[in-house]
Amino acid sequence: MNSRRRFCLRPIKKDDLTKIFTFLQAFEYGCTALSSLFAQRTKPEEPCRFTLPVRNTCFVLEVITEDQGSAIAGILSYSSSGLLYHCLPFLEPGGKNAEFLQSLFYGKDISAEDKDDLRFLCTDFFANHCASPPLSSMMGGLQSGIFLESCMPKKITEARSCKLMSLTASPALSALSFPPDCSEDTTRRKETEILKKYKLHLCTFSDADRLSDLMTGYYIEEVLPAGTIITDKDMRLFLNQRLKKQLIFVMENENGAFEAMAATTALGIQTARLGGIYTLPESRRQGLASVLVKHISAELLKLHYMPVLFVRTANPGAEKLYTNCGFSVCGGYRITYF
Repeated sequence: MNSRRRFCLRPIKKDDLTKIFTFLQAFEYGCTALSSLFAQRTKPEEPCRFTLPVRNTCFVLEVITEDQGSAIAGILSYSSSGLLYHCLPFLEPGGKNAEFLQSLFYGKDISAEDKDDLRFLCTDFFANHCASPPLSSMMGGLQSGIFLESCMPKKITEARSCKLMSLTASPALSALSFPPDCSEDTTRRKETEILKKYKLHLCTFSDADRLSDLMTGYYIEEVLPAGTIITDKDMRLFLNQRLKKQLIFVMENENGAFEAMAATTALGIQTARLGGIYTLPESRRQGLASVLVKHISAELLKLHYMPVLFVRTANPGAEKLYTNCGFSVCGGYRITYF
């Protein structure tokens, strides 16, 4: 345990689970991957078994409230691969976070003194808990990520600022989902033609070989920092992990080859983060990704998940695609590589 004035950063205990559940329910739209560590399940359709993560070192940040009680203000989780997930919603502006901030800091913005105390605790956390294995990457809210970067001496290799998006309109591929105006009718006709040409397919382990090109392309273009080399063995490991617990839908052509995919990358308590949205270069600009995103979103809603995703601020084309599929911006996100 480490304390500094109003803050306390300590390892999570089993007794904290009820409070953590409530905390994550409110903010997991911005930290679904972190939430999924607690909301364990073997299949997407199963209810979660909320428990302490086994393979991650998890810390809870507490703050003394106005009535001299204490409340959970954030969570830090460090994995055996050197990845840090963070959720510090009081550092993120707007929406639920504004109300949350007011409840913790007596209706005021967080003070410079509070930030200094928090910086002290986080710097100590990085020095004592993120040395072995060495910190390799960090994921979480945009402003939280920028703040945490200021707490560590380690050199940043690459930082990606993104927009969080959540579903706000029905994605179902039915006539009821599209108001009867000319532009929507055109979209509907295009999607119908795509589904005549391609088969929507939910992948299983037997599809691993056919998925390889899509997954490799996705990791190289969208996930890994520039210059990173990934082996076929590592890629198969990533793929098997995805197929074990996540949903992966593909567009299968008449020859049985996969040309585009959309998948989940994390399943939280009540949100599901989309990722792995990728189309082979030669099959792009046909509308395949749009149909896949709408389809997987509709399937997730049936399973009682709210779909969320993040998109790089430097990729307006992807943001437009997701907006047309019913998503809207709900916050910021940041991925940092070291």
